[in-house]
Amino acid sequence: MKKILTVMTLMFLFVSCFKKKLDSTFMVDNPTETVLELKIDDKEYKIEPMKYEKVKLDIGEHKIELVDGKKVYINVYANSKGGIINPTGAPYIFESIVYTTDDNKDTIGLTNQEILVDGVEYYGPFKVVDDFIIDRTYGDFEGGAWEFEPYEKVSETKNLGERTANISTKVNGRFEFVKLIEEEIDPTSAGDYEKNKKPYSMSAKINFDEQKYEIPNIENEDLRNKYEKLVMLDKAYFEAKTKKEQEKIDKEYKEAWKDFIHKTMELEDYSTVYTAKNIGRGVIITKVE
Repeated sequence: MKKILTVMTLMFLFVSCFKKKLDSTFMVDNPTETVLELKIDDKEYKIEPMKYEKVKLDIGEHKIELVDGKKVYINVYANSKGGIINPTGAPYIFESIVYTTDDNKDTIGLTNQEILVDGVEYYGPFKVVDDFIIDRTYGDFEGGAWEFEPYEKVSETKNLGERTANISTKVNGRFEFVKLIEEEIDPTSAGDYEKNKKPYSMSAKINFDEQKYEIPNIENEDLRNKYEKLVMLDKAYFEAKTKKEQEKIDKEYKEAWKDFIHKTMELEDYSTVYTAKNIGRGVIITKVE
C-alpha cells in the first residue's frame, strides 16, 4: 500500500506541473557594482548596479546575447511563470517560510542545511541557486510555492483556505539575505558577513542539457514501449515552439504518464521510474553559441 501511495503522490505532483499560465515575466537582475549590459532579442539593456529590470517574454524562442558575444537561446513555454535571468552568476537564496493557523510552526517539517554565501556559513531552511536561468515554473523549492520575489516584502499573514498550514518560498539576493539574517533572524550575527566574506568573481553559469536519454533494460515489452513513448514526447516538448504544439504534447504526455504508472502498478514494478527532462518546465536553454 505504501508503494501505491507513493506512485499516486507522483501522479499528483506531475499533474500539478500543468497549471494555468500566470505571467511569463523574467527579472534581469544586476546585484553587482558595475553596469550590466546584454541584449535580449537584439534589444539592448543597460542595468545599473544593484538594480533590476523586468522583461515579459512571449511563448517561443528568444536570444540572450552577453557582453562577451556569447549567445544563449531559450525556449519559453505556455505554462511559464517567468523567473530570473542571471547573467552575472550571482547566488540566490531560497528561504522556506511556514504559514499556519495554529501555533505549531516547529512541527512543520522543513529541510535545514548549511549553505555558503560568499564563503560565510549559514544554517536553516535555505537553498542556493545560481543558474543562468532560474525557472519559477519548475522545481518545488522545499515543497513551497515560489511566492515572494527578490526585493518583495514578505507578508506576515496568508490566506490558507481550508488548509491549516502551508509553505511558501521567498527568493533573496545575497545582500538581501544577509540583511534578513543580521536584522531579523539573528541580530547577534550583525557584522559577521562583512568580517568574513570572501567575494568571488561571478560569471554566467550556463547549463545546457544535450538531451541524451538512456533507456533502461525493461523486460516487459508493453512497459518498455510506454517508457519509450514518454521519452519521445519529452524530446518533442523540448523542440516545441508554439503554444498549440506545447499544449498538445502536454496533453499526450499526461495520458502516456497515466498509462505508464498504471502498467507499473499492474506489474508491481516500482523500480522502473521515468523522470522527465523537459516536461513541466517553463523555460529551457536550447542552444549556446
